[in-house]
Amino acid sequence: KLFPKFFALQTLTPFLLAATTPLALTCIPKAVLGVIATTGLLNLGCLLPILNKDREQRIEVEKNENDQSFQQKETAIVKKFDKVHLISMAVNLANIASLGYYGYLLIKHYTV
Repeated sequence: KLFPKFFALQTLTPFLLAATTPLALTCIPKAVLGVIATTGLLNLGCLLPILNKDREQRIEVEKNENDQSFQQKETAIVKKFDKVHLISMAVNLANIASLGYYGYLLIKHYTV
């Protein structure tokens, strides 16, 4: 329940920053804000639904625990979840790095 709200906020943040920025919206600030928006949309629209589906599949497999192929199914689901989660973490890292660079641009603007 937390992550959909977080990813929605992650998607809306660059629009709020663009509306209130003291910077001239030239290519670099636009690109940075675009990366921030894109990473939020990627998490919210693509990765979160995949992760939710994997979680639901795992719950379903755990309900049928007495099935002989339980271990194989669970292992496959966990491996897929791990891969998608790693991608999501990389996307979040790009988001954080972009926010940091935007902060650097703001500091640079005010110290000049």
